Amino acid sequence: MDQYKNSLSLIVLVAITCLISTTTWAQPDHFKFGMGIPSEPDLEYDNLPVKARLTTANYRAVDTRASLVKYAPSPKSQGQYGTCTAWAAGFCARTIVEAQRQGWTKQSTINDNAFSPGFIYRVTSPKTNCNGAYVSDCLKSLQEFGIAQLKDYNEDCPQTAIPKQIYKKAEAYKIKGYATLWNTNNPSTEKQRVQLVKKSIDEGNPVIIAMYVPNSFCYSKGPTWFPKSTDLAVGDQGHQHGRHAMCIVGYDDEQDGGAFRIQNSWGNAWADKGYIWVRYEDAAEFIYQAIELFKMPAIASKNETTKLAGALKLVEDTGQEMTASLNSSKAYQMNKAYRSGTRFRIYLNTYQPAYVYAIGSDNSNKIYQVFPHKKGVSPVLNYSENSVPIPSQDHHVRMDGNIGTDYLCVIYSKNPLNLEEIKRTVSQESSRYSFQEKVQRALGSQLMSNDNINYGIKDGKMSFTAEAKGKSIAVLFLQMEHID
Repeated sequence: MDQYKNSLSLIVLVAITCLISTTTWAQPDHFKFGMGIPSEPDLEYDNLPVKARLTTANYRAVDTRASLVKYAPSPKSQGQYGTCTAWAAGFCARTIVEAQRQGWTKQSTINDNAFSPGFIYRVTSPKTNCNGAYVSDCLKSLQEFGIAQLKDYNEDCPQTAIPKQIYKKAEAYKIKGYATLWNTNNPSTEKQRVQLVKKSIDEGNPVIIAMYVPNSFCYSKGPTWFPKSTDLAVGDQGHQHGRHAMCIVGYDDEQDGGAFRIQNSWGNAWADKGYIWVRYEDAAEFIYQAIELFKMPAIASKNETTKLAGALKLVEDTGQEMTASLNSSKAYQMNKAYRSGTRFRIYLNTYQPAYVYAIGSDNSNKIYQVFPHKKGVSPVLNYSENSVPIPSQDHHVRMDGNIGTDYLCVIYSKNPLNLEEIKRTVSQESSRYSFQEKVQRALGSQLMSNDNINYGIKDGKMSFTAEAKGKSIAVLFLQMEHID
């Protein structure tokens, strides 16, 4: 009987929190349940770095199921506060990344070391009313301030300033980085959105989402959410629903025809012990933002070496591969000259996570940027294997009319680089240096020597593997004779 009373009390509480308006969030009056994303557009979302789009083959090469649940903290409740973004990004996603880094899988250990949503919410939104924040702002705070652990700062809706010693502790847990999976400038179809999220999870990266949440989701009781026919599509109709942040922690192609596993912040008595399955087609329709939180590198030993590996391939629009050979200066040289107007596609490949940049030049000595190839695209290629088609899988580069020798350099780095500074330095170097020498001088002491890099043609690609202590950059050079 007591168990029945407790269950009944929970149902009443859920109903009350879904229906009573206690905040000033810009959400429909008929739907209130501890969410917190403002209804006004997030103007910063499109300014966040976005993942470089890979080849279709990369997205198809994922397992039929993947899960990060073993690294996740046990679901907890945000109550009626509008702090969902801090729970999704700080409590769930950040804790997962730390558990992976530390090798924790014991639930009690993960829970004991979970991170504080109250901390990240307070530094993101200094107001004390806890009425909501954007996911983009929470992630910026995670990178700037880090995050405190719950055992050090357990406040749901902080009303006073965070002590300085807590800020100091939080600095140790700054995130490595993040990137959106799509945005206005890099749109995606519903099918592509599913592929992008699956790839992130398969590679071990949690995905923080912003989602339109209908009433039917709020009242979900089973393991899977099935929207009602009256739950209209998003877009122009999205204003009718609440906006809520959660964290995708898994997927399964066989669950209800294919579904994502999501951790919510409405307590462990909601839906399936605080989790829920959302079918792919519903996720693609109702999720309007998705941000991948990068895994942190495992704690390295003092003598660990830096490993980098990558490859470059050029293919004409006819499908013919453009072959090359390695010359005496450890640069690749195309085996034949190519005429102005030749159309081709570049494939940048990595086989170790890296920050990747590419620049080019010609007889004019001007320096131009090849990758990141679009404004806002992240240089982070952090998956086990990446293949980026440039300019895209559906388009080609066209050689201009400047005949002579064209040069390309792909830079692989374990740490972020200032590409604008590199381009400026290369362009200002003396003309007595070759393009290859200019780039090497610009990259400085962190560049691995050729003795640490093994170049060679592998599977038709211009490839390299590199390993060195105390160095973090490897380069791949290509030159091509350009005729009229």
